[in-house]
Amino acid sequence: MTDENLIAGVHQFVAREIAPAASQVDRDRAFPDGHWRKLCDFGLAGLTLPTGSGGLAADTGTLLAAAEAVAGGCASTAWALLAHLTVCSGIAALGTAEQKARYLPQLASGQRMGGTLAGTETGGGSNPGSIKTTATPQDDGWELNGSKFFITQAGAGDVYLVLARTDTAPGPQSLSCFIVDKDDPGLRFGEREATMGLHGVQVREVFFDHCRLPADRLLGQVGGAMALLGAVSSVAVLGVSAAALGIAQAALDTTLAYLKQRTVLGQPLASHPAVQAQVAQLVQEATGARAWLAWGQQQMAQGIQGPPVPLWLTKVSVTEAASRVVDKCLGLHGAVGYSQALPLERMHRDLRAFSIHWGNNDVLMDMAGKAALA
Repeated sequence: MTDENLIAGVHQFVAREIAPAASQVDRDRAFPDGHWRKLCDFGLAGLTLPTGSGGLAADTGTLLAAAEAVAGGCASTAWALLAHLTVCSGIAALGTAEQKARYLPQLASGQRMGGTLAGTETGGGSNPGSIKTTATPQDDGWELNGSKFFITQAGAGDVYLVLARTDTAPGPQSLSCFIVDKDDPGLRFGEREATMGLHGVQVREVFFDHCRLPADRLLGQVGGAMALLGAVSSVAVLGVSAAALGIAQAALDTTLAYLKQRTVLGQPLASHPAVQAQVAQLVQEATGARAWLAWGQQQMAQGIQGPPVPLWLTKVSVTEAASRVVDKCLGLHGAVGYSQALPLERMHRDLRAFSIHWGNNDVLMDMAGKAALA
């Protein structure tokens, strides 16, 4: 069950520490070290990890509620946190006892930051079956060669989960996952991308030039990358959807308050029928997105056999509904909504990334259609 006391504490923490710094994070294009330390001190770095590793052992409902709350305060913070928790969840689910002992306590405390799950490549985008980065067995371990494109927290994180091909056969069944440390020889990062939004998140290309890893860096089984994707889906798909919903809900709350106090010709905007109709549409969109998220969580809890189509549909439906909500909220503010004086324009820029990353919405719909027709 969702830990309501924890979530109430998260909301208070976000209002006190995260939301007031969001505009500065956006302006400075940096995720302050002190910002991360506050998240760790509150326990969010170990939100999904077991208590034996120093975590809070939060269930999926608590994770989603926390992601929504943090994103409502600062999308960059939520994005970086979810990338970190994706690494945490992958190692917790598939790691050996030695891997868990080595990585999880440091990740839970925030002593080390998880980068992300690095799968996207220039030739195939979000489809894991198109990955070309290779992992070749060596006498003392593995050698990675290839590159990843537009990787979240690349260069900022300390630990990454990297998908690579360990067999020449085509398709995702030939993919394996590896734990890669920031200081591994042969790993290097490209220049930081100047992104439209999410300015607190570092995005770079990642290169593996004869990157040598010891044998114990294989996460799970050879050819077991699909098991990893299933293990991190609560964070990497549902968590991202919840974060998008959090941004939309924050925009809606801001807009409702604005419409009640803003007057035109002596009348509050909220009294105009045309405005009231638009507000009803906003509530409808947000409520529908919340229902999609709850359905996706239910489907995952019941167990999904085969391609995770319900999760794909949830991610697409929630993120696109959230985008519509924020766009309309900005419009209802008129000129001031377009100004950086209010958070609407930042929310608009930040939210656009949610339909592109963590599984591109167009790619997810394509795969969902193929699965339905199979």
